[in-house]
Amino acid sequence: MIHKKNVTKIFKNVIKRDHGLPDRRLMHPKREWLVGLCMFLVLILAGGLYALFAFHSYSGISVDDQTVEVNQLHYKRADALEAIDLYKQKRDTFESLHTNKPNVDTVSSEPVPESAPIEVVESEADLQIEELDSSQPETSINEPVVLE
Repeated sequence: MIHKKNVTKIFKNVIKRDHGLPDRRLMHPKREWLVGLCMFLVLILAGGLYALFAFHSYSGISVDDQTVEVNQLHYKRADALEAIDLYKQKRDTFESLHTNKPNVDTVSSEPVPESAPIEVVESEADLQIEELDSSQPETSINEPVVLE
C-alpha cells in the first residue's frame, strides 16, 4: 500500500525535475511542436525570399525589340565559285549516268555460271590466289558496266 510519505516523496521528485534537471523522457510534445513550427516558418520565409528575388529578376525584362548586331560570314568568291563548279560537274555526271541506265527488260535472264569451290589453305606458305572465273573481262570502277 502507498503511504502518504511515499506519495509526497514522488510529488517532490516530480516538482524538482521541472526546476533544473533535464527531462529524460523520449517524447516531448511541447518541444516537438515548437521545433515543427519553427521549421515551418523558416521554410515559408525562404520560399517567400526566393519568390521575391525571382519576381525582381523577371520584372526587369522588357518586351521591346532590341537591335542585335550579328557578325555576318563573308565568303571568298573564288572558293564559292570553285565549289559550285565542282557540284555542277557531279550533277552532270549523275545525270549522264542516269540517262544511260540500261533498261531492265533488255537484261538477259541467263543463269550465272557456278564457280569452282574454294579450297581452304592451312599454312601461309601454300597461300595462292587463284582466279576462279577468268571468262569475264575486267572493268574499272569508274567504267559503266554494259550487260549483254
